[in-house]
Amino acid sequence: MRTRAFGIKSSIQKISLFKYTGNEFIANDHFIFPYELNNTSLRHILLHYKFQPDFLAYYKTLASEGVHWNGSSEYKKYLNVFETNNEVDLFDKSISMEVDYDEIFELLK
Repeated sequence: MRTRAFGIKSSIQKISLFKYTGNEFIANDHFIFPYELNNTSLRHILLHYKFQPDFLAYYKTLASEGVHWNGSSEYKKYLNVFETNNEVDLFDKSISMEVDYDEIFELLK
């Protein structure tokens, strides 16, 4: 979505929700080992709240502080795109999926 909407190629490797079964080993917060477990049926869900209704004000702060990677260049890019086109649509019905959060949180039980 970041590439499509903002022209940013980013590496998203965080695992926000992880249901541990005893067969996994987390060496750090970026990857699950063994790698083969990453290609099985639904095991991982990434809930990433990067774009919320009030995110532009927050990103202005992050961009002005410049403390994130590369002087907060990613946040500056988001702001630039929205300032030049306030009709940016982050949802693409050909690849995006609407989420039923009740169903997702059932996986945590």
